[in-house]
Amino acid sequence: MTGIARWLIAGVLAVACAVAGVLVASVVQPRTVAEPQVTPVTVHVTTTATANPSAQPAPVASPVGIDLKAHSIDDPNSVWVVVNKQRPVDPKNFEPDDLTATGIPGGNEVTRSAATALKRMYAAAADDGAGFGSSTAYRSYNFQKGLFQQYVNQSGVAKAETFSARPGYSEHQTGFALDLYDLDAGCAHTECFANTAAGKWLVKHAADYGFIERYPDGATKVTGYKWEPWHWRYVGVELAQYMRDQKIDTLEEVFGLPPAPDY
Repeated sequence: MTGIARWLIAGVLAVACAVAGVLVASVVQPRTVAEPQVTPVTVHVTTTATANPSAQPAPVASPVGIDLKAHSIDDPNSVWVVVNKQRPVDPKNFEPDDLTATGIPGGNEVTRSAATALKRMYAAAADDGAGFGSSTAYRSYNFQKGLFQQYVNQSGVAKAETFSARPGYSEHQTGFALDLYDLDAGCAHTECFANTAAGKWLVKHAADYGFIERYPDGATKVTGYKWEPWHWRYVGVELAQYMRDQKIDTLEEVFGLPPAPDY
């Protein structure tokens, strides 16, 4: 074999080895793969009332506003009528056309709307051990005339007018007012009623049934009457709760009327 032939064979073998090395390296050497770019995602979770099924719904707040012109304060048939020493019942011989039995111990009569609310209030009070009865409710013009004269004969006009109305000036004539007493302690027409179970219960709960204490303690210069914790007046739930929530004591004040300390 000549020298040229040996050189050609050696060259071919060198090229073959180089190619084989590249092939082996491509199999053994792993490829590097770039990691994908991950964009973080923020998830906003909104809680709802059903997230905690044992949670109790929030109490509904009493309304802070009220339309004080929704009912007449002059019409004796109106649940908001205001009767005082400056505002007589008109006409003077007025008598409600829907009088009905109170439905509670003591009897007497009030308007149908007042009776419905009164019976509900009585049932709730009785369940709480604070039952009460009605000593008087609706009074006609003539009945009030005789009662007032009786007080005048006993105490004189000036004193009688601190706790009794002249005929035609008593809100009892509207059928929305009544005097209550405690079934156990009594205390009819006396300030001790305020300390009875019924008296305390009414101060706390009566507004929820539409009743207000018409002649509260300390309001004589406005109402014209001494404190009468036994005298309650039906005005409807809306107004009663509004007066309680806004801490307004009298009908004169809530309707912006002048005080009525005398005739």
